[in-house]
Amino acid sequence: MLWVVPLMTQRYLAVLLSLLSGFFIAVMVILNASLGRHIGILESSFVVHLVGTIVGMILLVFFMPKNLLSQIGTAPKYLFGGGVLGVLIVLIANAVVPKLGMVLTLGLFLTGQLLFAVIADHFGLFHLPVYKVSWRRAWGLISAFAGLLLLLSIQ
Repeated sequence: MLWVVPLMTQRYLAVLLSLLSGFFIAVMVILNASLGRHIGILESSFVVHLVGTIVGMILLVFFMPKNLLSQIGTAPKYLFGGGVLGVLIVLIANAVVPKLGMVLTLGLFLTGQLLFAVIADHFGLFHLPVYKVSWRRAWGLISAFAGLLLLLSIQ
């Protein structure tokens, strides 16, 4: 769908969708943590992933490419680790949000994401394009750490 949108508009749309996804992550974390308080941390992780699986299956009914199974078979096995990480992230968030609060938890999550992203971009990990660490990127990472220190100091 994005290929029919002019290139500059694609960039703005990508920025908007990324920002919206960040908002969704924050909402997801608090919903999952709240569910965890009601039914248990492990149990809520299972329910959340079950609901996600059901929604994914419904979407696949409408949008599944014809060659999905052959594509899955050719993918490197380590790429399926994202599912394991998803479960671990939900478990960790469910456990720590009640202890740290949303702002500190997501501040820590975001800082960890930025640190890994800078490393992944710099070295082109997982066959991504290489974006070497620039002063701007380094300053952005330093600013994130400074913000995290501020968040830690107010708790």
